[in-house]
Amino acid sequence: MHFVTAVAVVMLTGGAGIAQTTSTVDNWPKFRGSNGGVIADNPGLPETWSRTENVIWNIEVPGQGWSSPIVWDDLIFVTSVLSDEDRQDPGQD
Repeated sequence: MHFVTAVAVVMLTGGAGIAQTTSTVDNWPKFRGSNGGVIADNPGLPETWSRTENVIWNIEVPGQGWSSPIVWDDLIFVTSVLSDEDRQDPGQD
């Protein structure tokens, strides 16, 4: 039997510059945003980005995860799963 541990991996404070680009910051409490419309009501957000363009900070998250990040005030929550077994990535044959 394998044991999988779900871990809250990232909880950043203060330096969450992406969420603080303007003074009209809204919380992003779930997948697709507050009302499920996938639209952030913030005209200051970038429309394009790459690994370096419009990136203020980044962090490597260990494990695997496909959940949506949650932004609440000055916090960002990301979840990941760490396993004690080697696993093949989904979609890999």
